[in-house]
Amino acid sequence: MFRRFLDGMRVSESHAPTFHRHLKRHIELDGDHQGPLTLRLLETLCGDDRDKLLEAETAAEEAICARIRFWDGILDAINARRDKGSSERS
Repeated sequence: MFRRFLDGMRVSESHAPTFHRHLKRHIELDGDHQGPLTLRLLETLCGDDRDKLLEAETAAEEAICARIRFWDGILDAINARRDKGSSERS
């Protein structure tokens, strides 16, 4: 998710180096550490229980939607700030 977000945003690393570094760190953690741990946790908590797996899937979808809204809000704020700066210089 973070890799696609980083590739698609219109904010260069030179304009927001800390933000880029933060997203790159998330990419590293998600792939190397958190991903495998999350799968083990899911197996431990849900096992083969279909109801628990469905509940976990629903919660994951809700969390992803919330993250998308969060990051869309950040992108909108960045774009508004950039647009405001452009209009002030004109």
